[in-house]
Amino acid sequence: MAEAVLAVTAYGFHDPLQFPWVEVPPEKPLIEAQKLLIQLGFIHENGNGLTELGRKLQNVPAHPRLSLLLLNGAQNGCFKEAAMAAALVAGRPIITSAMAGTQQLKEHRQTARRQKRTEDLPESDFIIQMGLLEAAHSSDFLPDICQRLGIHGGAAREAWRAYEDCMRIGNRMGWDTHSTDEASFLRCILKAFPDRLAKRKSQGTLICELAGGRRAEQSRDSAARDEDLFIAAEIREVAGTGVQSSKLLLGLASGIREQWLWEDFPDALQDGDEVYWEEQSQQVRRRLTMSCLGVLLDETLRQDPDPIAAAELLAKRLDEGKLTLPNWDEDVEKWINRVRWLREIMPEHPLPNYDEADIAKIHRMLCAGETSYRAVKAKNCLDAARQLLSGSDIQFVESNAPGVIMLPRGRRMKISYAPGQPPKGRARIQDIYDMTKTIRIAGGRASILMDILAPNNRTVQITEDMESFWAVQYPKIKPMLSRRYPKREWR
Repeated sequence: MAEAVLAVTAYGFHDPLQFPWVEVPPEKPLIEAQKLLIQLGFIHENGNGLTELGRKLQNVPAHPRLSLLLLNGAQNGCFKEAAMAAALVAGRPIITSAMAGTQQLKEHRQTARRQKRTEDLPESDFIIQMGLLEAAHSSDFLPDICQRLGIHGGAAREAWRAYEDCMRIGNRMGWDTHSTDEASFLRCILKAFPDRLAKRKSQGTLICELAGGRRAEQSRDSAARDEDLFIAAEIREVAGTGVQSSKLLLGLASGIREQWLWEDFPDALQDGDEVYWEEQSQQVRRRLTMSCLGVLLDETLRQDPDPIAAAELLAKRLDEGKLTLPNWDEDVEKWINRVRWLREIMPEHPLPNYDEADIAKIHRMLCAGETSYRAVKAKNCLDAARQLLSGSDIQFVESNAPGVIMLPRGRRMKISYAPGQPPKGRARIQDIYDMTKTIRIAGGRASILMDILAPNNRTVQITEDMESFWAVQYPKIKPMLSRRYPKREWR
């Protein structure tokens, strides 16, 4: 859609979606075409009209990236190569998969690769196919010659016609169409196809990374298969095998040098410094990156992440439940319930509610200064939960919602709390003989619900009114209990 979007922009429609199309194209191709034209320099960054380059090339009868290739070829003394490359890109492939393994083609590749090593130039499928195309033309595209060359005669003839069209375009534009320079041409390919930059994942593999983290596979017959960085002028989606439904296949590859990116696209170079979570070691690490045109060029992994960023990343994993805290135990929940209960009973004294925001604060306390899950999960969660309160607030909780109460005979009775319910305690009768009055807490606003137990620790009475228990209930159950447990003290 690049040609159409260029024309629409020239008409004054800065948003191609607003143009009155007879049949409205899908939105995504329009947006992608506009992004490409911005990247190539045909329209302004905000889409607001054509640039000087766009106005200069808008009437060239070719795809914008190919018209840019021709212009750069003319300006850099390599128009013949640029014109032939534009013809190869615009037409059918002159080398089919069935012809890719022919002996003649292999010899051409080997010769071209030896020449590139001698000249210290990147390897390029374009250079090889140009040589094949010229050889076919010199034989007037005779079928047996094309077959020996390993190319498709009909496609080659079409490509030569397209090449001649490009030469005529150059002549009409007043450009120097006779210049030739392979080194300059390879850099012109980069300028015309900046969105097709590919980086090999590692030596010995055909898997590459494109802009935006997309993965693709380079054609195994490419002469540039040893280049770490290259431009793929052709990207095709092909059916995959096994569980892979489809894959991207890169063709017409032309190697480039990293230095060219620094010189031709300085504004597209980006340095990254970020923290990331490494699942295997269960810790936060640091990643230093350098990318250009959306492709990762270099990556260094280190173990010295920014402490604040590392702590936040750990805390977020706790927030999302991706990491757990084994020390977030019953004691922590009991403390939280005590505070929540007291907050309801005495709302005039502000206390944390331990809601989602408060829990997130605790997570950040636990993660402060840490980079590994191992260190975080070993920390005391109860101490962190209590740190949400000031020292005076903690004393207020201990006084008004005590965790334990001393019974008359010296035993400690644990008190359990739950918001919306009375606090509860459990004790055997013998331990509360001298507890004649109801226990009240929270400044007298709440009484403890007593679970009174027989010597066998079974409940005999549940009450909040101790006075009534001793006066009414105890005289009724005492005879039965004293007969069953005669060795116990019964008052």
